[in-house]
Amino acid sequence: MSQDTVVLDEVLIERARKVIGSIAGWEHDHIQLEWMPGGGAHKNLKGTADDKQCMIKLWNTDWQGMSVMPPSGVVMENTRLAGCAGFGASVLGISTNPLAMVIEFIPGRLLDVSERSGMKRLLDAARRLHQSEIVFARDLNPFADARAMFACARQRSLDAPAVLDEICPVMAMVENVMDLRRNEFLPCHNDLYGANVLESSEGQVRLVDYDLAGNGDVCYELGFITTYSDLNYDQTQQLCEDYFGERDARMSARVQLMALAADYNSLALWTVAKGAENKNSDYDYAGEFERSLKKVLSRIDDPLFGALIKAAKR
Repeated sequence: MSQDTVVLDEVLIERARKVIGSIAGWEHDHIQLEWMPGGGAHKNLKGTADDKQCMIKLWNTDWQGMSVMPPSGVVMENTRLAGCAGFGASVLGISTNPLAMVIEFIPGRLLDVSERSGMKRLLDAARRLHQSEIVFARDLNPFADARAMFACARQRSLDAPAVLDEICPVMAMVENVMDLRRNEFLPCHNDLYGANVLESSEGQVRLVDYDLAGNGDVCYELGFITTYSDLNYDQTQQLCEDYFGERDARMSARVQLMALAADYNSLALWTVAKGAENKNSDYDYAGEFERSLKKVLSRIDDPLFGALIKAAKR
């Protein structure tokens, strides 16, 4: 569904105008509002007033109650940190009633990562974030996060995958092999796919949407990119070489296992999200669930899975 086919109801418009009216520098402006497609969590609107633009993120508090994302204060702080460091969009203001964040609108286009040159630009941007001095307001363990989301699904009597009891022991083994260590964590975005990777009108790569950001293992960041870009084995090897600067069998195996962890985490997320009440009408929650489940099973059943487990060990 395109943004032109999403009708903004009066309640949504009223909430957005109340938010923007509380932000210094915008309170007296007449704002034109447009729906921004692509988000599966919050209500994202583009605000335009004369020669300036912003994005209004109206919070869906259902998600943190289901462990899909951290508390709003954590997300907003991580967004602020990334914006101040020049990686993401700057925070223009925060509203508590209604709960919302107003951020800089970045003119540009989605970065094309279908060719190696574009992917290298994404990896360069991710590496700059990883090597920055940012300390995000939470740490990320994707295995623990998935367990929390599946627990919320059980609490709400939501339908989990029929094969979940078979998947969980395998994922516990993968988590043990990965042996995540807090002292090795670096600031990571953790959601680097199409809509969140922009090429600004000045040609800069900007990483936006820090809902899932946290300090974590960079192999998870790379694994997430791997699975959401649908990279094959050879392309994943190339990605690892471009990021680490050399061919390293252990790091490549860790990235591929973290691609599985990213799919598992997504499976948990969409299991819970299917049962949410305040969903966005232009997002395919059921389709995302099915794609995540298919990827998890495909990676576990891959003939190379056992070899990856052996190669990834410390």
